[in-house]
Amino acid sequence: VHGILQFAFLVAWIGDIIVAFGYVDVNYIVIGGYFFAVQHICYIWANVRIRRNSAFAFIPPNWGIALFGLILIYSVILFANMEKKVQIQVGIYSSLLVASLHTACNREAKNTKKYWLVIAGALLFLSSEFSLLIEHFVYTLPRIFSSGHLFIYYTAQAFICYGNI
Repeated sequence: VHGILQFAFLVAWIGDIIVAFGYVDVNYIVIGGYFFAVQHICYIWANVRIRRNSAFAFIPPNWGIALFGLILIYSVILFANMEKKVQIQVGIYSSLLVASLHTACNREAKNTKKYWLVIAGALLFLSSEFSLLIEHFVYTLPRIFSSGHLFIYYTAQAFICYGNI
């Protein structure tokens, strides 16, 4: 699992560098978003490898499907003024974030500190993604709030890292 997470952090770092140029051209955000998608595929893979017994899942499978649908609909409706390529990337990435949260909730060793750290990390990723999208495509936030998503994003990374070591 540690090798998977190391690869995820490397891919996230590359995505961070690419997204930093997002103010120049929206294509950088889209490309960086696909790197983040790979990062979350790695998180899902790590969560599945850790999962042994999902009989007492925190989020039952049917709730996961409902949550997935809600996030997808929310992404499409709220961000309807985005370019098509951004909508596609947002839909894919949002789906992976929900899948990452769902697999995190179905990990082994529930009600441990590490279990809750990984879940908190997945939830923070969702909030970071939406704050970033709102900032770029819906409403420009005051400067003091505009970097808040970075704090949330790096906190999510730290929670997932610590929750898996």
